[in-house]
Amino acid sequence: NTLMEVFVKEPSEHSHAPNPDRVHVIRLKHEIKARGSSSDEAISIILFDALRSIPLNAVPGLPTNNALMQTIRRHTYN
Repeated sequence: NTLMEVFVKEPSEHSHAPNPDRVHVIRLKHEIKARGSSSDEAISIILFDALRSIPLNAVPGLPTNNALMQTIRRHTYN
């Protein structure tokens, strides 16, 4: 007979439900970084093509277009 003890942390004032839309933002950032480093497409083309795949409910969690374009610039080979 095995006794299993479970420790459950009490919620703190900072506790909140996870945001499932954050997954879309992370995937978008990964995609634009990968395309920026492996493609010679224009930065705006990479960004707007990637943005088309984002559900509308995830849009409020996105960084600004300028911030996303800067992310692509950092990963391009000039």
